[in-house]
Amino acid sequence: MSVERDLIAKAEARTAVFGVIGLGYVGLPLTVELAATGYRVIGFDLNRRVVDGVNAGRSHILDVPSERLGSRSRSIAPQGCYRCAGGDEWCAISVLNDDQWEALVAEIGDEAPELRSPRFATLAGRLDHHDEIDAAIESWTSVEL
Repeated sequence: MSVERDLIAKAEARTAVFGVIGLGYVGLPLTVELAATGYRVIGFDLNRRVVDGVNAGRSHILDVPSERLGSRSRSIAPQGCYRCAGGDEWCAISVLNDDQWEALVAEIGDEAPELRSPRFATLAGRLDHHDEIDAAIESWTSVEL
């Protein structure tokens, strides 16, 4: 299969993942529309205020109401961009299943023992406690090694 046909097949099956660089007047609406049609989309921006606002569900673009933003999936948890040690450093983490969750918890180890709680063992539990998990992950990612 050619690269072109492979990409078209992925687009038709909604398995393609789009990366959008710059979440301004073109990038943010494009990101929102792609996500609304069922694609996974990863948006990037260098402006910390833009990133913090979008992650908090606040739009900085008049044509994109804040209600249309939402970085949380109903089928993936945790999922987010986490501040890292250093200047303007970030990492993205998405846990797709329980095995990945167990691997992440093992990697974090004693840095965030609260993540070993049985309430986080299932997707439903992680979705219910996403904010708490995000805080623990960011406390781990933001420590200088």
